[in-house]
Amino acid sequence: MTMPNLTYIPFLALLTACQLDPKNIGTPDDGGASASETGADDSQDATLAFETTHSTEVPDSGHPPSTDVPVDSETFDSASVTSDPTADTLPPIDTDPEGETGGVCFFPDPDIAGYYKVTPIDWPDQSEDEHNFTRACVIETVVDDGDVVTTALTCDVDGTPREVSLVLASPAAGAVDWQTDDAVTLRSITFGDELESDDSFTLTRISDAVLLADGGYWFGDDVPTLRQIGPISRERTAECTVDLDKKIYELTYSISGVDSVSVWSGNRDILDADPGHAYAIDLDHSSSDCCHGSERGLVRRVKL
Repeated sequence: MTMPNLTYIPFLALLTACQLDPKNIGTPDDGGASASETGADDSQDATLAFETTHSTEVPDSGHPPSTDVPVDSETFDSASVTSDPTADTLPPIDTDPEGETGGVCFFPDPDIAGYYKVTPIDWPDQSEDEHNFTRACVIETVVDDGDVVTTALTCDVDGTPREVSLVLASPAAGAVDWQTDDAVTLRSITFGDELESDDSFTLTRISDAVLLADGGYWFGDDVPTLRQIGPISRERTAECTVDLDKKIYELTYSISGVDSVSVWSGNRDILDADPGHAYAIDLDHSSSDCCHGSERGLVRRVKL
């Protein structure tokens, strides 16, 4: 995609406008050894309808908002997940007025909403900060307060019902496409160390294998060129050189190679699914620098 050069912007102001949020790119939270090293459950649930591939980074947010766990105002800011369905796409800026690299970048959307948190409650060998499981679950309640959607589930853990909380940012358009009494499969993993981190989840309806939600926060060597998120193909299609060793990416999301949307790092869009439904995509960031890559995104199936 070729964008016209706009009016020259002083270099210092340019970096300020185009740089990524440092809290999303910095060294991930300490998560200890990987889940496989700590004996975390990696069971292959027979009800899992399909596998998805994730490349994500460990979240820097604290406890999810709920009636049981108080919100830490220093680690969770409700303004960061406020959605505005009327927000216009922000204009591009030319990051290279002299034409040496040809990079074109977009200002980040201030209403980007990529927050999520999975919390197993009183599970053996599984914690909020480090876990790995795939379980059949039943949705008990779904509450959308305008900032976040809180879904309470009961999952079968080796014959014992166990509670789990899924909290994620409310989508900008439509209501989430899951409800009380839905039978679902929840896959969730979180671990990290100083070299790489992987935090991701997938919520799938058991009856028809429909993807309901997917989130990932990843930190490692580089941002993958291709990923499959349920029925959605995600491809890295363009890049912007922010400075000498930092880039941000445009990702294209498509279903069956027909319907597609392209989303720059720090922005969001809606991908059409089937009649009356779509996927709300918030790409919190997708970036790389001299030494590592980082990406966080959240996908939710919504009813239009």
